[in-house]
Amino acid sequence: MGIKQALRAMLVSPHFLFRIEWLPEPNNPKRVEAVTEYALASRLSYFLWSSMPDNELLSLAFKGELRKQLKPQIMRMLADPKANELARNFGGQWLEPRNLQVHEANGEKFPEFTPKLRDAMAHETEEFFLHVMRKNRPVTEFLTADHTFVNEPLEKYYDLKGVSGQDFQRVSLAGTPRRGVLTHASVLTVTSDPTRTSPVKRGKWILDNPLVTSPPPPPPNVPELEEND
Repeated sequence: MGIKQALRAMLVSPHFLFRIEWLPEPNNPKRVEAVTEYALASRLSYFLWSSMPDNELLSLAFKGELRKQLKPQIMRMLADPKANELARNFGGQWLEPRNLQVHEANGEKFPEFTPKLRDAMAHETEEFFLHVMRKNRPVTEFLTADHTFVNEPLEKYYDLKGVSGQDFQRVSLAGTPRRGVLTHASVLTVTSDPTRTSPVKRGKWILDNPLVTSPPPPPPNVPELEEND
């Protein structure tokens, strides 16, 4: 019983659940303190890698030199394969491809929506996010890019040509009506209902995500639309 209570106390402790950054006067809004070098290393690592700082970050923090080398360290971290987690976590939350895992498409109406295709849809958006980030492309390319990344299953779904295998490759969208993430299958799917598209959900997605301007709540006493097959 004693061990059980001790483990319970440890597992619910804020010191175990959260990465705490100590401030001299946390309740004084007039006192602004720069985070420590170790806290900065932690923030960088958990944001870009979703993991703990590596030896190089910790060594620079120990020497008090991380702030002086912030830009080259960020570039080093973005070039590391561990930065793929930024696309999966931050990109997955911002553009919502991770919501594909809980999207319920009508299997009779859309038999092609298989787990393999669903995963390819999400991966397309992640690969595009990584491309824009690593190539330092303009953020407007999320809306205007005339290319994307597909593997063979997704290529067939989009009716494109020239891709074979499971590896994702960059392809041109010239000659198609598609541009940017607004026409990614992941975005079109998570903003749809199980049996049909949803202009309301898609409009809300555009306001919430690219424009960061959430729509106001609906006015009171507005009845639901009648179902129409």
